[in-house]
Amino acid sequence: TVALDPERVTPVIPTIDGAPYDHRPNGLLLTPRSLDIEREIVEVRAPLALEYAAANHLNHVTIDPPDAWIGIVASGITYRELREALRRLGLETDEAIADAGIRLLKLGMPLPFNTSTIRTFARGVERILVVEEKTPNVESLVKDALYNASHHPTVVGRTDEFEQPLVPAAGALHADELIPVLRSTLAERVGHR
Repeated sequence: TVALDPERVTPVIPTIDGAPYDHRPNGLLLTPRSLDIEREIVEVRAPLALEYAAANHLNHVTIDPPDAWIGIVASGITYRELREALRRLGLETDEAIADAGIRLLKLGMPLPFNTSTIRTFARGVERILVVEEKTPNVESLVKDALYNASHHPTVVGRTDEFEQPLVPAAGALHADELIPVLRSTLAERVGHR
């Protein structure tokens, strides 16, 4: 089990049967040993990584208004660029973003992907915008996570709901590239800025 201690500065380390997980790599990568490695990755390491991310708040909602109509997901440096783009559009504070009905999710560890984090994040919103560089990996995972959920917001990212390009696929995403994306996505509810 993992317990979060708010007084600790160091990360909480997941344990198995009370002892810290201790992975010991080896060179036995051929079948049948590779099946044991695959089982350990799927059944032990991935759940431990999810526990670690949850206990250390690596993936967390940074702005959570109760009346949010849209959720925006971003990770790493792209999250900082998203905040800068919002600032340039006049949404300079957390309060201004919340007042506009925007919920933000910062993914500090996108993989392994936590389905329950996305389902909780998606509650009550009509749209989710996934802002990520290059291949739409997180976007696909968000769509998969919400496919069988009782609430199905529209999920956009690389393309909009009409399959028109939205978030640029080439190069790094800077605030300059995100401003037109946000302006078109938010214009209906937030107004021109």
